[in-house]
Amino acid sequence: MKGRAGLPNPGLTVWVLRWVALYTRGLPEGAARDRADEIASDLFEHNAAAVAADQSKRATTLSILTRALTGMGADVLWRERQLQQEHRRQLSVASPALRTRYSRVARGAVALGAAVAILTLASTIRVLTNVPTAWGVSSVTGQIAVTVGVLLALLALLRSSSRILGALFFAALSLPLCLAVAQNTMYISLTLAQVMQSALAPFAATSYYLAFAVLFIPAYLLIAVFMTIAVRLRALHRRIRLEAYTPAHETTMLY
Repeated sequence: MKGRAGLPNPGLTVWVLRWVALYTRGLPEGAARDRADEIASDLFEHNAAAVAADQSKRATTLSILTRALTGMGADVLWRERQLQQEHRRQLSVASPALRTRYSRVARGAVALGAAVAILTLASTIRVLTNVPTAWGVSSVTGQIAVTVGVLLALLALLRSSSRILGALFFAALSLPLCLAVAQNTMYISLTLAQVMQSALAPFAATSYYLAFAVLFIPAYLLIAVFMTIAVRLRALHRRIRLEAYTPAHETTMLY
């Protein structure tokens, strides 16, 4: 495309095609090639239409740039659809035993993530309804930020193409979540606050650091579980991908 005659800005064209190469990376070769050809054709036709309309090179460059930037969201969604289609295709040709193992891990991950998200959202609602109005929203910014992060992690976990990333997000958010809940426990439940205070009192008498370590035990457990899920999902994805591109008569050698 860079050397094609009539292009108003070859550098911009190269940039657009590099963006195409970036968001099609890791996709099936045929889909990536077809997408690159489609975009290259669109660029040429866009320029041809601009020339026919006697549009200035500057205006043509601006319109192509605007179209490229505003279309980035659609490009990412297109990539997401392609990844999901490829994953479904690979899963359909995987062995029944492998599909069952993957399904169990995926369902367990989604169930755990949904439970954490529901409890987090319920806790945040309690905090927002119980914190004195005079304190303002800034006093619970941490709780709100963690809740948004947890909901985004759940969204990633629900999609097969980003499930591993969702599990990693949950693991990364476990400590901030535990800290936010601990800071706002009295606004979530007075009973829970009293129980936590009584449980941590013996440890606090020895060392405040020990009490904090005990306080974060739920976070450590969540980190361990979600990291295990991420590792397990990655291993299963590799097995599924390997089976999808392995001849049927060689598949038995994998077991």
